[in-house]
Amino acid sequence: MNIYLETGDKKGECMTLFGLGLIYRGRKNYSKAFDSLNRAIKIAEELASKFLLCAFFNIKAELLFKTGNLQEAQILNEKALTLSEETKRQKIVFNCLILKHKINSDTVSMRGMLNDEKYNDEQRAEINFEIWKIDQDPEAKQKALEIYKKLYLRTPEFEFKEKIEEMENFKS
Repeated sequence: MNIYLETGDKKGECMTLFGLGLIYRGRKNYSKAFDSLNRAIKIAEELASKFLLCAFFNIKAELLFKTGNLQEAQILNEKALTLSEETKRQKIVFNCLILKHKINSDTVSMRGMLNDEKYNDEQRAEINFEIWKIDQDPEAKQKALEIYKKLYLRTPEFEFKEKIEEMENFKS
C-alpha cells in the first residue's frame, strides 16, 4: 500500500483497498470491510472508473444485505447493475440480479433464471443455492450440491467447498 501512496498510483491503491475489504468481509470484520470498500469507492469515483465502481458497489451492496441494511443494499445494487450493464460485465450483472432477488426473497424470478440457457453450471449452482437458502427447497439444495460437487472436482475453489459444507451440515 505504501508503494502506491508514494508513487501516486491511485488505481493500485484503490485495488489494494478493495482487496482488504474482501479480506475483512471474509473474516466477518464488517466495520473494517465497509471502511476499506468506502475508501476504494471514493478513489474509483475520483478516477471515474465505471468498470471498478460496478464491482465495488456490488460487493458493498452484498455486505449491506448481509448486515441487514436492505434499503441501502437495494439502492447500491441498482447502481451496480446499471454500471455493470453499461460496461458489459456479465458476471457482475448476474451477481446483481441474484442480490436483487435475494433482497426481495423472490425465488420465482430465480427459478425463471434457471430456464435461461445463458447461465453456466456455476451460475446454476448459485441460483439453486440461493433458492434453497430462502425457501429451504430440498430439490434446489440437491441440485446445487450436485453441481457444486462436480465443479469442485474440476476446480477445487474454496467457495464451492464452503457451500457444499453449509448444505451438507444444515440441520432442518
